[in-house]
Amino acid sequence: MKRTNIEINDELAKKGMEISGATTYKEIVNIALQDFVKRNSQKKLLKYFGSNVWEGNLSTMRATR
Repeated sequence: MKRTNIEINDELAKKGMEISGATTYKEIVNIALQDFVKRNSQKKLLKYFGSNVWEGNLSTMRATR
């Protein structure tokens, strides 16, 4: 794990800690980074919305389980 010094907005950090239940600045920063990565990874999936990328037969797929 990398160690670094950063300046963070105290008000935002405290609000984030209240919402998340985090007890340290380190924890809230890690939660924020995880959320950032998750949300931006999900955005990449939006390009497939409505594109009919999947081809197959759902009924057949379910029957072969």
